[in-house]
Amino acid sequence: MEERHHLPAPAPECCPAAGCQDLGRMLGGLAQETGNRSRIMLEAARLFTRKGFAATSVREIVTAAGVTKPTLYYYFKSKDHLFLSIMDFALASYLQTLDMGIAAPGDARARVQAFMCSIHDLLANNVDILRFVHAAFYGPEESTPRYDLQATHEQLHAKLGQLLDGLVAEGALDPADVPALATLVHGLIEAIQCQLMKLYIPSPTLEHVLHCVDILLDGAASRVKSR
Repeated sequence: MEERHHLPAPAPECCPAAGCQDLGRMLGGLAQETGNRSRIMLEAARLFTRKGFAATSVREIVTAAGVTKPTLYYYFKSKDHLFLSIMDFALASYLQTLDMGIAAPGDARARVQAFMCSIHDLLANNVDILRFVHAAFYGPEESTPRYDLQATHEQLHAKLGQLLDGLVAEGALDPADVPALATLVHGLIEAIQCQLMKLYIPSPTLEHVLHCVDILLDGAASRVKSR
């Protein structure tokens, strides 16, 4: 029977201090984890990206992770389940980063900046997972287990809208401009991803990312003042 995952429900809203330890581990990347489950996921993501899902065998995954097949099957029911679990990890991490931005202290601009800081660190420390997700999103759908990407997009877009609504509440963003600013923020995140995945392109610094955010938010605020 075909396995198909939906994006996990986000964690409940919490104060900025809550969950920081989990967020720190997430931002550090699977490469910083020493457990068998994390190693299996990381090596599988690398192999799936380099060779393709169908061409990667369970034997190759356990060899790369330095574990046995029974160990892999202790954590994952099948190769399909392993693939979907990596997707769940990556997208739930993104959602958690959005939740932390929404709950961050300070005004709406500070919360958007906090979100982009965390996104920068999340992507920079999980480049192998980033490449995996990028391939899953933009590669041939028939070549990998089915994942509900439409629901994923809708949930991420709703969370980003919730973050930007804070700017509207403070009079720094016209409600009519929320969809356009969401598109621009998405575009900035995509640009960061592309630069991180290409070895011959200098990786974006956090200062550069925050400068881009300031330009976007200043432009949005100026439109409010001009009306």
